[in-house]
Amino acid sequence: MTDAVSTLARVCLPRSELRRALRIALFRPEDVLGEWEAWQSDAIPAEAALRNPALRLRRLFPLIDANLRAGCVPVDTAIRAYLRIGAGHEKMRREQVDRAFQSALAALDQKIEFLVLRGMALSSSIYPRPFFRHCHDLDLLVRPAEADNAAQLLAKAGFRPGDPPPGSDAESRWMVHPTGFPVGIHVRLVRLAPWNQEEDWFAHSRAQVGEGISFRTLEPEEMLAAVCVHAATVGSLHSPCWITDAWYLIAAHPPMDWQRVVRSGPAIPLRLTLGWLREELGAPVPSGIFEQSETPLDDATIQQATAAAMLCSLGRSSDLLRSTQGIAERLHWFRQLALPDARVLRWIEHSDGPSPVLHLRRLRRFARAKGVW
Repeated sequence: MTDAVSTLARVCLPRSELRRALRIALFRPEDVLGEWEAWQSDAIPAEAALRNPALRLRRLFPLIDANLRAGCVPVDTAIRAYLRIGAGHEKMRREQVDRAFQSALAALDQKIEFLVLRGMALSSSIYPRPFFRHCHDLDLLVRPAEADNAAQLLAKAGFRPGDPPPGSDAESRWMVHPTGFPVGIHVRLVRLAPWNQEEDWFAHSRAQVGEGISFRTLEPEEMLAAVCVHAATVGSLHSPCWITDAWYLIAAHPPMDWQRVVRSGPAIPLRLTLGWLREELGAPVPSGIFEQSETPLDDATIQQATAAAMLCSLGRSSDLLRSTQGIAERLHWFRQLALPDARVLRWIEHSDGPSPVLHLRRLRRFARAKGVW
C-alpha cells in the first residue's frame, strides 16, 4: 500500500533550496555567514537560486536582506540590489495590504464576532517589521450563522465577491477589496473536514493590537497548531510562510505549552510540520511531544493523508507526481488524481453530494483552467 503520509510530507515540506534560504532568513545574524558560504557550494548556489523565479524565494527577500546586513555578510553588489528591490516591493505592497485590512476590520467591528487568522494576525505582532511577512490574503473565522452577514457587511464597505482559490472549502465566502486584496470568510479552522476539531475557537482567543488596529485572534498555542495544520492541507513545498510564522511564534512565546499545541490539531500534520522545524531548522520543539498520541495508519488515516496531499497540490498536480518514488507509486497517485476514492473526493470537494456530480464539477473546473487537481 502506498505510504500516503510520506507523500504528503514530500508535497507540503520544503526542498533543499527553500530550506537553505530559510536558514539565511531566520538564523541568528552571527550564524548567517556560514550558511551563506555553504549555499555557494550547493547544486544551485545562492545567486542563481535567488534569481530563479521557479524557486519562489521572493517572499523571503525582506528577511534575507535584513539578516545578511545584520550579519555583515559580504554579498555581490548586484545580488544586494536585487534583494533590496524585492524588500522594497514588499514594503510598498504592505501599504496597500494595510488599507484593505483596515477597511475590512472597520466594516465588521462591533457588528459581528470574528477572529483574524495566520498571516495578517502574525505579521503585525511577532515579526520584526510587518512587511517582512508576505500576506496575499486576509483569513477571518466567523460563526457559521454569521458568514453571509459578514460578506454583506464587507460588500457595503466596497468589497466585491471574489473567486475562491484552489482548496477553498464550499462554506467559505471570498470578497475582494478595490485594491485587489482578497478576504476569506471561513466557518471552520481547517480545510480538511475530518481534521477539524469540535472546539469553540472564540473561547481560545485574545485581543491584539498591531499597527494601530485592534482585533481578536487565536492564542499562541492554537495559532501554532492552525498554522501547521493549514500547511499540510493547502500549503505547498514552495511556500515558506508557515515556517516563518511558526518560527517567530515559538520565539515570541516561550515557554510554549506543547501539550496544548498537540491537543489543538490532528497528529499527522502536526507531527510532520513540527518535526521538520526541529530537524531541519533546529527549532526548540520537544522531541517527545507525540509519544502519547501515536496515530495508527488505518484506512481512514491513509485516506485523510491522501486527501491532504491532493489538497496541497490543487492546481499543481505535477508537484504531487514529482513527489512520488517509483513507477508503482506514481501510477497510484495518477489514479487518485483521475478517479479519487469517493470519501477522498467528498473531502477535497467539500461536499457530501453524489460522486458523479462531484466528478463533473472537477472536470468543469479543469476545463476552465482553474486547477482540478
